[in-house]
Amino acid sequence: MSLIFGIHNDKKPLTEIWPKDDNGDNEEAVFLCNLSSSDMEDELLVSMLDAYGIPTVKKYPCDGAFGKVILGMSGLGTDLFVPKSLYKDAVTLINQTEEDTDEQLS
Repeated sequence: MSLIFGIHNDKKPLTEIWPKDDNGDNEEAVFLCNLSSSDMEDELLVSMLDAYGIPTVKKYPCDGAFGKVILGMSGLGTDLFVPKSLYKDAVTLINQTEEDTDEQLS
């Protein structure tokens, strides 16, 4: 799956910061999760992962890109993809964030 395109938050092409495999090609992007766009949950997670050095690619399922342009959000949420080598780190960060939130609400 070739999803690696676009500009990263620090204005570098995403292909420059995306990890490379042994052949020097961009590493495979793997599906991490689908998040709601309505409450900025997708943007918050992308920012958190970025802070930990995990680049992400956002994809809007079906006609979601059209909704993003017209309404400012995708009605079907946002699919997030991360480099295969960083997938476990991303899942650990998400789970830790959920645990911390649950503790704060208790």
